[in-house]
Amino acid sequence: MNLNYIEQYLQESFACNIKMDMINSNSLANIPNFIKNYFEFYSFKIYNKQYILAYFAKKDIEFTPNSINKWLNIISQSFKQPIVLGIDKIESYNRIRLAGRRIAYIIPGKAIFIPNVYYDMRSFKGINLNEKDKNKLTPSGQVILILQLLNGNIDGQNPSVLLPKINYSIMTINRSFKELNEIGLCELSNAGRKNIIHFKYKKRKLFEKSLEFFINPIKKTIKVFKIDKSINCLKSNLSTLSEYSNLSLPNESYYATKCSLRYLEKYNINNQSINNKFYLNKEKNIFVELWKYDPHILSLDKLNVDPISLFLCLKDDNNERVQFALKNLLNKVLSE
Repeated sequence: MNLNYIEQYLQESFACNIKMDMINSNSLANIPNFIKNYFEFYSFKIYNKQYILAYFAKKDIEFTPNSINKWLNIISQSFKQPIVLGIDKIESYNRIRLAGRRIAYIIPGKAIFIPNVYYDMRSFKGINLNEKDKNKLTPSGQVILILQLLNGNIDGQNPSVLLPKINYSIMTINRSFKELNEIGLCELSNAGRKNIIHFKYKKRKLFEKSLEFFINPIKKTIKVFKIDKSINCLKSNLSTLSEYSNLSLPNESYYATKCSLRYLEKYNINNQSINNKFYLNKEKNIFVELWKYDPHILSLDKLNVDPISLFLCLKDDNNERVQFALKNLLNKVLSE
């Protein structure tokens, strides 16, 4: 199971931060072994309400909604929190049968049914759905917008065409289309059941109209001991700006990735971590930026982050030489 993918799917669906935590084996002591062999168990929160994800990991085992219902009822006796079934693939008629039994489920990238969540979305005091980040883009919306600014090849497309390019679900792409429409950057038309996106402005004006809505791609920056090949990073920040301009190479090295901190801890330094901090390289500082979207989707050369995301990372830098280099870079990108 790809935990990062499930977390991202839930975050995009409910517009809140989601973190999956594996449940301690001691909490599973009362669950029969055959059920524990079928499932992996994780806890997570949506709008401050705790849930248990029971991910069905045995792809070679056939099941019926009745058997799933029985297993989940047994699992629920060990937890006070609601149980959510996680499954990679299920026939549509069985999905309907699960919903009919009010069994909550997640099919990553395809469907979510958690009956009480939408009530929680309205009642959660820490968030107002009509106000929260209404002037800011979601990561998926920003990816689509930047692709249009960089390449101009999103205009006139539907979600099915974009799916292989950006690796978001059809539902997420449709929601991003509507988001861009609601803030006045595009119009939507229909071809059958598919939404077609039409941007209202040329490249430079579209960028200017978008400025107030952009988010900083960086979620967190960490200092690391080394970069493992498995991390799959791109050069970023001042390391990339020096590639795009006449700025000299910085003393530090900067990289960007969509990987989670948990993944980096596991694979980056042979599990040698203390309190979620990496051992430092005494010879050269290396910084890894954990991004809100995958920088590889937008990279022009597969080595560096794209120039518009780079601008959004550095636009508040007080160094005049950095600002001058960013201005020249934007002029070049927006004039092409």
